[in-house]
Amino acid sequence: MKPGLSQSMRSIRSAYSTLNYEENRVLNFDEYMVMACKKFACAYPIIIKKDIQDDPYKSSKRSECGKSAKQLAKISITKSNVDVYTIHELSKMLPLSYVTEVCLDQTHLAEANYAILLNTSHLRTLSLSRCLINDEVSKLLASKLHYMASAETGLIALNLSSNHITDLGAKYFADALRTNRHLRYLNLADNRIGDEGAYHILDILMEFPLTYEEIVKKRRRYLEYLKMRRALFYKAYHEWDCKSVDESQASKKSMPKKRRISATSLKNKAITKKDKPTKQSFTDEYAFCKADMLSGEMIGPFLDPFGPKFSKIKDNYTYCTGNMCLSYLNLAYNNLTYQTLKKLHNVVLYQSVNKKMGMQGLIKIVIDGNFMPATSPEIRMINELISKNISAFGSKAQSEYGKRNKGTPRISVLPERNIEK
Repeated sequence: MKPGLSQSMRSIRSAYSTLNYEENRVLNFDEYMVMACKKFACAYPIIIKKDIQDDPYKSSKRSECGKSAKQLAKISITKSNVDVYTIHELSKMLPLSYVTEVCLDQTHLAEANYAILLNTSHLRTLSLSRCLINDEVSKLLASKLHYMASAETGLIALNLSSNHITDLGAKYFADALRTNRHLRYLNLADNRIGDEGAYHILDILMEFPLTYEEIVKKRRRYLEYLKMRRALFYKAYHEWDCKSVDESQASKKSMPKKRRISATSLKNKAITKKDKPTKQSFTDEYAFCKADMLSGEMIGPFLDPFGPKFSKIKDNYTYCTGNMCLSYLNLAYNNLTYQTLKKLHNVVLYQSVNKKMGMQGLIKIVIDGNFMPATSPEIRMINELISKNISAFGSKAQSEYGKRNKGTPRISVLPERNIEK
């Protein structure tokens, strides 16, 4: 007999069964990790820290009661060598999490697939500073911001400072701002944008004519809206009509039997009731009004960037009143001149006169480091107009604004650029 096989088969089976029992008995992850490391003779101590996420229902109730619910809301990956697969996994994780802010500053990707992060409407803030973004990548990012695109209703702040964006890239973002009514913060500082690119953006912030394609798309959207409302109306009307028929049948069954009436009395009643509306006409009219109200509440009013509220006809042409939702615009350290300053003054003047309820227009403009005079009448008038716009937010916003630099927009002339592009 070999020296290693001295034990009986019964002892071996019992030892094997106890081993299996011990492995099956461990159900917790932390206990299983300790057992696995001990089995593989790990030479380091194992310390496991468990962080259990709160129930979303309980956290919402806690926030309603005034207690802050701790959730992961921001992810920052800066100065890292991530690849295309990391961004792809991050984009799949965003719709399933509470993350609303993503910062990828100085994270350069050879594939430049940053646009897939905007395939969801959950993201509110995206920062891509110093990522070597050019006009082609800007086109992909701007395509996600058009009306009815994936990130049009979600993204509020976009930071693209210190990149390689030229006038063509600025035009792509200007085209997106024609229909986007949710983006509040746009940072294009330290790029290669000149007066032409700035004009593309500033023209959208005031009254501009609609193209033939935009008018056709608006009519199609309105027809689709009417079709949806009509379908909801007929559905609500049919349900209400069936309900009224059931109620009438139930009431007929519960009513006592009528007495016999002579023919002369029936003729007299018919003569008197000729001009009176019947009960059926009352129920039909009530069902019609009820179905119309329900369909209107379910689908809501027709909200369109070129709808009646935001457009007007002048000289047989349709004009949009302009994008009054963008509040912060940063064009510092670009190639802007005095012509852009004059255009900016016209924009702020137009918005101060034509501002609408809930849309205040520009309240913060940064154009430092451009080829502009340090003092000019336009700078003074812009500061006064923006101060009036900020005062419309109330005393709290006015006091907060007073704590900061009162010279808004901040304008300076730097003949040389110290930041490399």
